[in-house]
Amino acid sequence: MDSLSPGLVRYQRDLSHRLLNEGARRMAASEGQRLFSCAAAEGAAELRAAVKAVLEGGGERTVRLVGEDRFRAGRRPVAAELVPETDASGAVVSVLGAFVDGGQAPAGDTALERELMRLRLALKGSTDGWWDWDLATDLIFYSARWWEMLGYAQNEMPADAALWRRLCHPDDLPGVEASLRAALASGAEECDFELRLRHKSGDYRLVSARAFISRDPSGRPVRISGTNQDITDRRRIELEVRDSERQIRQLFDSLVLGFSLHEVICDSEGKPADYRFIEVNSSFESLTGLKRSQLIGRTVLEVLPGTEPYWIERFGNVAITGRTARFHDYSREFGKHYEVVCYCPKPGQFAVLSLDITERIRLEEAVRQRELRMMHLIENASDLITIVDAAGVILYQSPSIERVLGYLPTEILGRNLAELVHPDEGGPTRAGLRAALEGDPGPVRMQFRVRTGKGEWRQMSAVAMGIGDERQIVVNARDVTEEHLLAAQLRQSQKMEAIGQLAGGIAHDFNNLLTAITGYGSLVVQEKRLCPEDAEHLSQMLEAAGRASRLTQQLLAFSRRQAISLRIVELNAAVANVAHLLARLLGERIRVELDLLPEPIEVEADLGMLEQVLMNLSVNARDAMPDGGRLTIGSRMVDVAPSAARSMTGARPGRFALLSVEDTGTGIDLEVLPRIFEPFFTTKGLGKGTGLGLPTVLGIVEQHQGWIHVDTRGGRGSRFEIYLPPAGPGAERARGPRAGEAAACAGGTETLLVAEDDHAVRLFLRRCLGKLGYDALIAEDGEEALALWKANAGRIRLLLTDVVMPGRLDGRALAREIRREAPLLPVIYASGYNADAEGRSSAPEPGARMLRKPFDADELAGIVRLALDTARQTERASAAQGSTP
Repeated sequence: MDSLSPGLVRYQRDLSHRLLNEGARRMAASEGQRLFSCAAAEGAAELRAAVKAVLEGGGERTVRLVGEDRFRAGRRPVAAELVPETDASGAVVSVLGAFVDGGQAPAGDTALERELMRLRLALKGSTDGWWDWDLATDLIFYSARWWEMLGYAQNEMPADAALWRRLCHPDDLPGVEASLRAALASGAEECDFELRLRHKSGDYRLVSARAFISRDPSGRPVRISGTNQDITDRRRIELEVRDSERQIRQLFDSLVLGFSLHEVICDSEGKPADYRFIEVNSSFESLTGLKRSQLIGRTVLEVLPGTEPYWIERFGNVAITGRTARFHDYSREFGKHYEVVCYCPKPGQFAVLSLDITERIRLEEAVRQRELRMMHLIENASDLITIVDAAGVILYQSPSIERVLGYLPTEILGRNLAELVHPDEGGPTRAGLRAALEGDPGPVRMQFRVRTGKGEWRQMSAVAMGIGDERQIVVNARDVTEEHLLAAQLRQSQKMEAIGQLAGGIAHDFNNLLTAITGYGSLVVQEKRLCPEDAEHLSQMLEAAGRASRLTQQLLAFSRRQAISLRIVELNAAVANVAHLLARLLGERIRVELDLLPEPIEVEADLGMLEQVLMNLSVNARDAMPDGGRLTIGSRMVDVAPSAARSMTGARPGRFALLSVEDTGTGIDLEVLPRIFEPFFTTKGLGKGTGLGLPTVLGIVEQHQGWIHVDTRGGRGSRFEIYLPPAGPGAERARGPRAGEAAACAGGTETLLVAEDDHAVRLFLRRCLGKLGYDALIAEDGEEALALWKANAGRIRLLLTDVVMPGRLDGRALAREIRREAPLLPVIYASGYNADAEGRSSAPEPGARMLRKPFDADELAGIVRLALDTARQTERASAAQGSTP
């Protein structure tokens, strides 16, 4: 055994220990397991006390022990460095012990002390993560630094060979495994490779790995130990350096100016005292007569001892302050006048562009051409590029301002930038310009609104930067109005969705309550035993329940959970039918006019909901015309271009039916306009509006896959445009009631299976169906209903189920389970809102019907009898067809 080979041991909180590497196993074989034991035995007290101290208080501990050498009679000094291992919260969960065997040296031997110091520094300061893989058990110990490198708490996940494979990038895993297999098969002792491991944040970190393979005497690999080093940043820096070098080389190859790059050297007081040459180009050699081979790596005072001190001071200040310097001066060393631009590419360095003034004409032409190219880029840029002086006066404006804001560049030259900025943002904008001019070098980011030539406000995102010592600022601004609008629309959509979910849930529960109220009320009406006064009371109660039901439907409409039945509807005919009612609704002072397309317009819609949209918009228009006016309802087919679709919320390009409702009323304030579709928002007085009218309209239109666009001006009326997709070729046409539907209210003796989770509704169904003569098997959820079906399948003739129920089986899942055994069993779904996210029919499968909550006893009796009779007729027709030869 190597005398100073470290052994790694982990101690748990119960003071038990585990050997982690081959070094620890070799030490245990030589000196016995009790060397590492904290048990109450001779020599263990000091080790036990140190381990407990680290577990309880953290920090590191060093312990010196004496071991017995079984193979060489004698005693050996052993030193242990104890380091705490913590979880994600910082609590100590275990202790890592690194044991160093000092061989035959005495306990105070300096070699042991040096090795212990190296081990302590490695445990505390190493940036490498190390690991130890036992091939027999396929378990891997990962060091605390390995977990930290990937953002995990130590042992946050199972530490085995599968862990690194799960974290390895899929593209890297085959190559890494191939490298390991090749090394194991070839008898190699070590293997190097690179791979990407997934960080806890989800990003991948590039890791350099070095693996050392341990083999048994027969050469069979038994263990792989190694280290991982995160080289992500190093590789990025290398790429950046290579890119920087490439750019510098391109600059060298193209510049006609003398270029040199230097590192400043300061004295003990921090003042520039000398500088070293890092790089020069060929033009610099031509200007100075000095060769690159004489300069690189040497200082200017070594090459040119007579260099004037002010050159060193002037260049050094650029490297220290980072401020660009422009000047020209005479160099006594070269006997020439030079024009110089000196800037700081990074702290501690400066780069010099130098020009022999005797060649001014030629170089000025080169500079002019370069400036022309730059101006060409600026004048053709899509962003606004503005240059202002220290007071904010516009000195230059790129031509793109005409396209973005509607100004000619000459219109705003000489004006102050603050005149165009929104008053609420003038102060922050001026502060940003001051920071760009006087603060640290680097861009200053700003956000402000700018008035266009038409008086509108556009949101701008800008970057401002000072231009050297010229006391000027260049502002690069981009119009981000559309991005801000999209972000606002997303926030509004999320808010509406949250309110819609709440309203839908409330309406669902409320519909159950109304079903019980309406149902029991209708049963009382059927009895006909009430005195006139009680009958009137009951009538008022049922009428109030009806109003509550309509309010519930409004909640469901704007939350887009209202049950919907789509059929082909002729839009003009639907408008004409509603127009007859509007005269009485709006009063004599408002004239209703129709501007309908002569040709029919067919859309796929729920006729009742479409009529509700027209009624809600007409009522809003009436309230906006207290002194009377004109309401115009129009229709036409339009083609929405992509550019037009981008200007309307929720719009998409294509061909659509357009239904418009326009009034001559007071209009909508621009401050209020963004909120008109918010539920419960109203500008009407107390008690004059629920704030659900327009949200209901929006919910219905969106259920029909359409959108609404509002055009309004204060005092000049409002126009609501509703865009609906035309009917497709496979849509179902609207129909009247089938023969016998209205009269099918008789009872029967069949056995029915009923599933309803609401207690009050369940009692009403039991009472009403029993009164009609049916044998109703009642279940409070899908699981109970399925059990009743399995026990009574031979006599059940119909399933009546609520759509939304708790547990594994809702109404639709229950129906699917039962129909596997009885495909022709009629099903009636009872629901107060639409369970189909697409807004289509809630009961599309054959033989199924929808009973909308709230319903009364007559509705229940009619739909049950109709479903049973229809199913019987279908069975007879199938039997007759099957008997035909």
